[in-house]
Amino acid sequence: MAGIQLAGLASGMDWKTTVDQLMQIETIPQDTLKSKQALVAKTQSAFDTLKTNLTALSTAATGLQTGLAGFPRSAKVSAVDTLTNASDASVSTISGASIGTYGFNVTSMGKASTLTGGVETLRPNDTAAGDLTLSAYGVTEGTFTINGTQYTISSADLSKTVTQFFGLSRSGGTLTGQTINGNSDSNFTATISPTSGALSLDASGGTGSIGAVGDTSNFLAAMGLSYSAASSSASDFVYTQSLPSATLAKLTLADFVGSGGLTGTGDLSINGVSVGSFGSTSTLGSVVSAINGTSATGVTASIDAVHGRLILTANAIGSTGVTVTAGAGLDAVLGMAPGTSTLARGNGVTYDLSVNGASIGTGLQSDSTTIDISKYGYGATQLTVSNTGNFNVQVTGSGADYKTKINTFISAYNTLKTMLDDSTKITVGSDGKVQTSVFSGRSDINNLLSSIRSKIYTSVSGTGVNSSYDSMSKIGIGFDSSGVMSITDSAKLDSALANSPTSVDVLMNANKSVSTAASSQQGVATRIYNLMTALTGTSGLVSSATTSLTSQTKRLQTQIDAYTRSLAQTRKSLEAGFIAMEQAQSRYTNMASQLTAAFK
Repeated sequence: MAGIQLAGLASGMDWKTTVDQLMQIETIPQDTLKSKQALVAKTQSAFDTLKTNLTALSTAATGLQTGLAGFPRSAKVSAVDTLTNASDASVSTISGASIGTYGFNVTSMGKASTLTGGVETLRPNDTAAGDLTLSAYGVTEGTFTINGTQYTISSADLSKTVTQFFGLSRSGGTLTGQTINGNSDSNFTATISPTSGALSLDASGGTGSIGAVGDTSNFLAAMGLSYSAASSSASDFVYTQSLPSATLAKLTLADFVGSGGLTGTGDLSINGVSVGSFGSTSTLGSVVSAINGTSATGVTASIDAVHGRLILTANAIGSTGVTVTAGAGLDAVLGMAPGTSTLARGNGVTYDLSVNGASIGTGLQSDSTTIDISKYGYGATQLTVSNTGNFNVQVTGSGADYKTKINTFISAYNTLKTMLDDSTKITVGSDGKVQTSVFSGRSDINNLLSSIRSKIYTSVSGTGVNSSYDSMSKIGIGFDSSGVMSITDSAKLDSALANSPTSVDVLMNANKSVSTAASSQQGVATRIYNLMTALTGTSGLVSSATTSLTSQTKRLQTQIDAYTRSLAQTRKSLEAGFIAMEQAQSRYTNMASQLTAAFK
């Protein structure tokens, strides 16, 4: 800049344009550095893409390295004979289960566990039994006959209690009466037992019977009365009541013989699941409904009216436990207190098992309706049955999922191939000009694809390798003339996965955990995984290149920044010189004007 003669510049010169032009010359070295930096950035981006594709191929290879357990299975159940319905059974299996034919001759469905309450615990005391109305029993209007005399029950009579209807009174501690709906009959006696709350009608010493053709009321059946005994005279009778379960359900807990131990409201839990809180005013029916309305308990409650007890039955067949916990004496009232109730454990189905025609055992039992043959060492294939029958289960290899993994591997390889082809190609135009790509000059990148392809296509050798499945081509996978990988024979691959998954496993995963094994003895997936790990590792090709490129970028940026500062200073100096020139020129012009005026 020192050689520029500012003072000789003509008046009115556009010096700013001149400065810009001069600065364009000054920035040439910096522009060169920026071009180099852009090329480094482009190369860095290409390596980032390369790493992404190498990682994708590594992930796909890992998907193939699941081992034999990763080879899915399929299972199908069929009926062996015409007496068996295949829809009565369903089968499930998992990866790694043994392939084969399994025969299940299910001879018994088993039974569910039951917890039975104490006998006669759900009996009302005699007062409560006597206070029950005919309506509570479900008696209907109409006529009924006792001792040949027909009685009519009107709608008003349905609200009468048993005590009122039979004219009961306490005699010697027992409720007895000889009146039928207000009509005396000396030939029979009605009695309510003080211990069971059961009603009995006794005509001992007299003659007669209960019920006759033409009766229109359901009195006898609704009351639960049935013939139980006769005296020495054939005409004598005794009818004893078995309280209907529907009637028992209407009674409150305070009505039962064991209610004296109930101290308040108690929480009731079945198998650790709370079903609610109940007290003296709760009905037995509300307790049963609460249990049956809580499916998580796994049980169903029922009332055994014949024996006066509560029964809890497991919802599933099998040897399961049933436990009851209750507070405030509630368990004792229900007959479910420890030592009172009785658990009868159920059992699962009984079956005979054969594998590939060889008997494994007869009269075997499961714990439920599901038979799990993993306990015999054949993998977790399970048959669930809803009825007895002779079933056949065929377990085969299912290549669908693993074939998907193979396609993922092929796709990852082809994506990498496309990327490497594009980044290493050299083209010559019609004008003879040569155009290169970002990796065209790198021999390590140019040779990478052929190295990967070799590891995929080379046969696997060593212990355990099946010579019929020792290369990718032998399971229907290969390359076309342009190097694109594909499934060339889908039927061959399906056959290999279905019939010899262990051989495919070895082909893919041989020496997966042996780092010192020769490449020829490593499975295909093992080779690719190891190579990808080496290429993308901390000391691998990608990391080394990335480290070098990062250093270049920093070094170039440092130089660019230094040029930026120098250029700023140069522009400042140029602008200051031109401004000084303008000021001097202005002074010269003023002086000339003054001299001209002085000599006029």
